[in-house]
Amino acid sequence: MRARLRVDSTDGARLGMAISKRNAKTAVLRNRIKRVLRDRFRHLRSQLPALDLVVQLRGPISMAQTPGLADEFTQLLARACRRLNLPYSEPALAATAADQSCKDAH
Repeated sequence: MRARLRVDSTDGARLGMAISKRNAKTAVLRNRIKRVLRDRFRHLRSQLPALDLVVQLRGPISMAQTPGLADEFTQLLARACRRLNLPYSEPALAATAADQSCKDAH
């Protein structure tokens, strides 16, 4: 996963996603990826500084890899904020409903 950030002082944190057919072949998979990332972002939004974040997949992904996406996304946010010297502390989150549904599906 790759993230592009832009500090924005007017609004709170905002999320954009670019999930292409090349990296996630089926619509079901693309929607699941978006759902997992949106859910994790919703939980982290209050802890994030005002920024615009666009997430892109770097390479192909399979359905079996989706349960780990939420944790990878959290780590990506932490790295990006550290790189830009933005205030952010990586939280210890319990498994969310979207994470659990992905694990139950396998």
